[in-house]
This record gives sequence, C-alpha cells and structure tokens, in this order.
Amino acid sequence: MATLLTRALRSGAGPRPEREQVRKASRGSITSYVLNAPPEYGQPRPLQGDVMGLISPERMREVVQKTPTPAAGMNAILDFSVGVPLKLRSVDPAKPINPARAAFLRSFMTSPNPGDTWIEFTESILRDVTTMGWGAIEIEPDADGMPANLWPLDAARLYIDFDEHGTILGYDMLDASGFPIHGKDGVHAWQPEEIILIRRNPQTNSRYPSSRIAQLFPAAVIENMMLAFIGARFTDSNVPFGVFDAGDITPEEQQAAIASWNSQARKNHRIVITGSRGGSKWYPFGYALKELEAKDLLNQVRGYQMAVMGVTMNELGESQDINKSNGYNLSFTFKKRAVEPLLNAWTATLTKRFIYDTLGWDDIEFSYDEIDSRDELIQAQIDEAYVKNGLASPNAVRNRRGDPSVPGGEEPLIFTQTGAIPLSMVQQFAAIQLAALQGVVEAEDEAAEGEDDGSADGSGSSKKAPISPPIIRAPRLPDSLTTPDGSGSTAPKVMYPKPSRQIGRDARGGKNPAGQKPRGLTQTARNAGVRND
Repeated sequence: MATLLTRALRSGAGPRPEREQVRKASRGSITSYVLNAPPEYGQPRPLQGDVMGLISPERMREVVQKTPTPAAGMNAILDFSVGVPLKLRSVDPAKPINPARAAFLRSFMTSPNPGDTWIEFTESILRDVTTMGWGAIEIEPDADGMPANLWPLDAARLYIDFDEHGTILGYDMLDASGFPIHGKDGVHAWQPEEIILIRRNPQTNSRYPSSRIAQLFPAAVIENMMLAFIGARFTDSNVPFGVFDAGDITPEEQQAAIASWNSQARKNHRIVITGSRGGSKWYPFGYALKELEAKDLLNQVRGYQMAVMGVTMNELGESQDINKSNGYNLSFTFKKRAVEPLLNAWTATLTKRFIYDTLGWDDIEFSYDEIDSRDELIQAQIDEAYVKNGLASPNAVRNRRGDPSVPGGEEPLIFTQTGAIPLSMVQQFAAIQLAALQGVVEAEDEAAEGEDDGSADGSGSSKKAPISPPIIRAPRLPDSLTTPDGSGSTAPKVMYPKPSRQIGRDARGGKNPAGQKPRGLTQTARNAGVRND
C-alpha cells in the first residue's frame, strides 16, 4: 500500500531525497552469456571477425596498425586526442574547486605511475580504445586503501567475468605462462572496483563493447590485397601473363624469338623484337589496370575506412584538392566525429570510476576545453568580446595563452561608451544612476505642479526646481567630451533654470526683445535675476 510520502514523491510534490546507490543486479539477461564458464577465465568474447574465431581482437589490432589507411587514421586521432589537455572543474560552476582535492588529482595527471608520464599513459589507453573498442586501467591502492598508482593494462589479454544479468563479477587475465592470475578473492585477478574499463562502443548483448575495427577489417584486407596486386604489376621482375602469337613463322624462327625474349628479359627494359611473315597478336590472361580501374576502386575502399573511423583526407595529409574554405569544414567533421566522442568517453569514465566511485568525491570532475579550428585572429576577437562583456577577466585570457597574471587583472570588467566598470560595482553604479533619474523625475513633477497652480515670478518664468541633479557618469580619465546638455566638460554640471521669457539688457544698454535667446552664461544669469550687474 502506498504511503503518503511515496504518493508525494510520485506526484512530484515536495523535495526529492538524494538517490541511494542500490547494489542490485538487473532482472534482464544478455545473449552472450555462456553457462558454466570458468570464472577464473572470464566470459568468452563474442565473435566479431570470422565464424572460426581466427580473427581475434589481437589480430584486428595488428591489421589496423599495418594497413596504411586505418593506421594513418588511428595516428591522426591519437595525435590530436592526446594533445588536448585534461582539466579539472567544479560540478557546480558557481562554486570554486576544492584546492586539496584538485592538488591530489593533479598529482596523478603529472605522474600516474613510476614508469609513465601522463602523455604516455593516455596514449597507451586511448590506442586500445581506438583499435579494440575498450581499454583498462588498474588502480593500485596504498596501505590506507587510497589510490597510489594507475597502471595501463593490455586490453587484448583482459577478460570480463559477468553473470547472465550483466553484473560484472571481476576481471581475469592469463600470465606469461598461460595460467590464470588470482587476486584477493582467489578466483579473479581483479575485483570490479580495482579496474577502470573505458568502453568506446558499448552494446546490450554483452559487457564487452564492439569495435569499429571489426567493421574495418574486410576493407583493410581488400586494401592490402589491392596494394599487393598493384605493386606486383610494376616490379622489375614482373612478366605479364598471356600468350603471344608470333604468326606464320617457322620452328627455327620461333626458337630464335624465344632466345631473343630470354636475352632481353634479363635487362631493365624488356622489349621483345621479333619478325615474321604473318601478323602477330598478344592474348593477355588478366585485365590491364586501366580496365580494372584499380586506382578508383582503391580510393573508394579508402573512403569507406575513413568514413568508419571519422577521419578526412585533410587529416591524413592529402591536401592537393583542399583549400582554406573546405579545409575548415573537414577539420570540424574530424573533430566532431573522431576526437570528441573519444575524449567524452575518456573524461566521463575517469570521472565516474575514479573520482565518484573510488575517491567518493561528487563535487569535481574531469573536462577539456572545446576544440575547434579557429585561428589566432578569430580567437583574439572572441577574447576581446569576452573581456568587454565581463565574461572573462584579463588574467583568464592571459593564463589561457600561457602568460602569467598581472596585478589588477583578476576582476572582470564591463565596458560602456564612457569607460570601464568593475563587475563587482555594476549593481552599485546602476543604483546611483537610478537614484539620479528619480531625482530628475521628482524635480520635473514639482515644476509641473507649480505651473498648474499658476504661480510665476515677475519675469514670467514658471516655478521650477532650483537646480537639477548632477549628471552621473562611469569612472574614466578626464577628457574634452561635452555633457549631454552640450556645454562644459565631463565634470558634473549644474543646470540653472531658464525662464520662458528673456528680459534683460544687451551690451548697448537696451532691452532684449521677448523670446530672444541669451548669448552666453552671463546674460542667462542676468535674465534669470541671479546676476544684477
């Protein structure tokens, strides 16, 4: 019977409690599970090559590293992926990173184990993920149970032991002598929490992921055969297969032609020179390269392989038909299809298995900057927009470029038409501007009320506020710009009230006609009754 609490949670009313981690297997089953498989050997891998099982993952990895097109594509992916620096960021962008936890994680990013640098460690793991579809990392604990080292494992020798529901029970591997390695439980080499498994192409029928190399293998074999065929057609010792009909010749002439052929075949240029009374004809046993269109077929096979791997001709170094306009699009496609999915799997798995599950921290994660093909000019324009709109501080741009911070560059700024405002003072500055505008509105309202009452001085001017509030501006260096009223410099100004009728004396001592505008500040003050000289 459902309680009020469960009903409230189902209806979405009230706050939901934090999700509990329930260690329970799924009720579903997977098709690749083998009954009564020895747990110390793990579950067998599903067949991804041929029916006989001769094309193992190790063989696929070897084929990829030896076939020109997949090898070039794999090198392009690894060269670019390993060069993207891994970073640490807070799960909540509004909060800073815990410095102690960040320093602990950066120690692994500097030296994951005594034998590898972070670059070597990353490339060895991502190479297995790229070729075989998965990679494995061993977590070596210290005396307190905390991670001490991260070791890369040979994914080709690693086996996974799981039940029919897909729950991983452990990881197995054979030693150099061919015997199973036993760990703490005496059965498996590693417990599930001791291995970080990075899967590139997971599937539902097995805990083993699929590999794109299985899709590449047929095309790679065809490419190798075509290269061998084309190479054999152009070797120095190559003799074309066919029958040469010398025509109507005598047996003596036939023997002479054969002798001439054999003598000329030993030279670099094999040209048969013979003569006969009748016509001669060559009957080839195979097709010529022009008839087979071997070059076009080879390009098509290479295109299939590059499409599977997500690489382009631009990334393989073939740029004879590539210009600046389509080169950017090719690089963008390569990074979105080949590089970013690999980096997403790398950062997401490390975050969950190492930071969340092993260390138990849920406020920090691995990340990487968005990769693109922008040149330095476009990047400079983007940085300028970020700094002017307060999205980044000057020091943030300098640090991204590798330059040290400078004093005063920590705080972001907002740039207006009259100057720059620190981001922390924007709210205060807006409040002062709002107060000034409210003062102007109140002064105009008082003046309007005086006109409605009919009150006016002897000069015919309406009753107005004595002075208007000063004009508030953003902080800036002194210059010669004028104020909005068109007079003076950028310093705060006092605007005196101007009567509707101008009555006073001109330079000759005569009276000004009504409605004439004063010629300066002195005459304006005299007309307003402020100055009596």
